[in-house]
Amino acid sequence: MPHRDLRQSLAMRSGYLACLFLVGSAMSGQSQSPQLLQVAECRTCAIQATKTASIGEAGGYELSLRPFGVTRAMDGTVWVLEQGKATPTVFNSRGRFLRDVGRSGGGPGEYEQGGNIVPGADSLMHVLDQALNRRSILQSDGHFIRSVPLYGVGGALGGAVALPNGHFITNRSLTHESDVGYLFQEVDQAGKLLRQFGGDGSYRADRPFESIRRLGAAPNNSFWSAKLYEYRLQLYDSQRRVSLDLIRRADWFPTLARNAFPQGGRLDQPPTPEIKGIWQDANGLVWVVATLQSPQWKPTPLNGRPGQPFDTPLNEVLQTAIEVIDPATATVITSTRVRFATLWVLRNGYLASYRESSDGTPVVDIWQLTLKR
Repeated sequence: MPHRDLRQSLAMRSGYLACLFLVGSAMSGQSQSPQLLQVAECRTCAIQATKTASIGEAGGYELSLRPFGVTRAMDGTVWVLEQGKATPTVFNSRGRFLRDVGRSGGGPGEYEQGGNIVPGADSLMHVLDQALNRRSILQSDGHFIRSVPLYGVGGALGGAVALPNGHFITNRSLTHESDVGYLFQEVDQAGKLLRQFGGDGSYRADRPFESIRRLGAAPNNSFWSAKLYEYRLQLYDSQRRVSLDLIRRADWFPTLARNAFPQGGRLDQPPTPEIKGIWQDANGLVWVVATLQSPQWKPTPLNGRPGQPFDTPLNEVLQTAIEVIDPATATVITSTRVRFATLWVLRNGYLASYRESSDGTPVVDIWQLTLKR
């Protein structure tokens, strides 16, 4: 896409985003038809990834195992959920240890099994505890405010997003007969269920990954949803109708076959491409981060049969693809690949990758993404 056309597209975007809700209202509850994303790359655009911190390097805080989750607060602090540790650990923007948050247990400000940490637009942090089936709300300095229940019982916890109006959306595959088949649950500030939506009414217990979605906030209390193993992005408006449905066809990201199972690249099959996160930036552009097979991946003998050794460095198994999409024109304007394995997409514009140092110590690297035009 020529640079002049990109500027015109950006100028049009504010009006485009504002009209999404109106278009959805006129649809009388009907969802938009899927659109195929086109590739019209901006020749003057480039994505740059800059490392801003490393957590677990020699001489600093030592991670015992690969973390469950990593996220970034509005103040730049990095919050980590470690394996074998119930409480979140907080680091500054340069990766230095600041504090542990709370303690182990079931009381106020206590945690048993943190499954996800979600930053809010209001500087609050939301810690989702699956063992206690509740969401704890804290200030970014770790001060406990209150806890509210997570809606429903059981079911894998996928993505979650905190909206500016105080509503909170989870992606859980709930098992009660009244909840089965819905992708999303929306609750108010007190944790009261407002509605369930999305999905086709079915759920396969043998394929739970089909119901997991990556979520990212969008303007006007709307949000983006992305499947894991199909490059399909859906924008849900404030009435929770699909107001934009974008599909990408790319040789490097084939849709997982209907009866196939995703591969992690640790056996004789290469890793399955996977969407790791999605967000919309201040200019209205949508960023998508995915992992795919590293150029260094190859099957090697393991216990007398082909397979990837479990001690192979992760960046020899996976690499990261980053794409920027203009939703106003349904085009991919630029993309790149980087030679690290992204496991967590943090607050807008940041990623976290995982590796092990030469002595086997777990390390989390924090990366900032910028779009150069």
